[in-house]
Parts: sequence; structure tokens; C-alpha cells
Amino acid sequence: METIIANGTRLVDTQVVVLSKMTGLGHMTTNLNKHVVVFDLSTEGLEPLRHRIIGVTVKAGTEEYIFTDRDEKKLLEDFCGYLRSNDFEKIVGFNIKAFDLQMLITRCIKHKVTLPNLKDKIVDLRELSTVEVNNK
Repeated sequence: METIIANGTRLVDTQVVVLSKMTGLGHMTTNLNKHVVVFDLSTEGLEPLRHRIIGVTVKAGTEEYIFTDRDEKKLLEDFCGYLRSNDFEKIVGFNIKAFDLQMLITRCIKHKVTLPNLKDKIVDLRELSTVEVNNK
């Protein structure tokens, strides 16, 4: 069985188990998807002060969503509302600390949209893969 996460990375079951251990959810492997959301932003460019978020792709369990709207504020309100209503234990993505979160925070501030508390929930797969490669 194969799972495709938002950034196009393909994971087989054994990798999902490893991911669950790396994210601190090893004790919940069978319910991993109920506690973890994977997301990826689509933007007009790379500069948070100049470019808009045009979409957010989300995968949680068997659910997949794409948040998109011409009105960026509505898109942000919908996505933040989704995060708030589900209260995920971990929020996972690739390079989300260096790009996605910075873009999300900046655009939420611009539109006065309250971002839910994500402290201690972020798992950046880029950092994990860098650590694993450097330790070999």
C-alpha cells in the first residue's frame, strides 16, 4: 500500500511507521492519520509580503482537501478553521518551517486572520531527512 502526501512524496506502509516514530506518534501507528495533517501551500511566488497564497492542499487520514478561493482572506479563514476544528497533534510538511509557515503567518497577519496555536506541533520532513542523511 502506498500513501502520497501533499508535496508528492510517496510513502509505503513501512515509511509511515517510521514517520510515526519520528513525529513522536509511534504509539499510534494504526491511528496515525487521525492525529496528523500533512499540508502544502501553493503561492503566486516566494515573497510573503508580495505574493498571495492561492491554495492549500491537505491530507489527513483518508480525507483530502484543497482550500482555494480568489479571496485570500477567505481561503486563510477556511484553512485556519479546519486546523482549529480538528486539533491535530502534528502538522507535517516538507520545508514548512523555512517557507510554508513564514508565508502562512505573514499572510494571516496581513488579513488579520488568527492562526491557531501550532507550537510543538510542526514536523518538517526536510529537517528529518537532513538529520537522517547526516547521521549515516
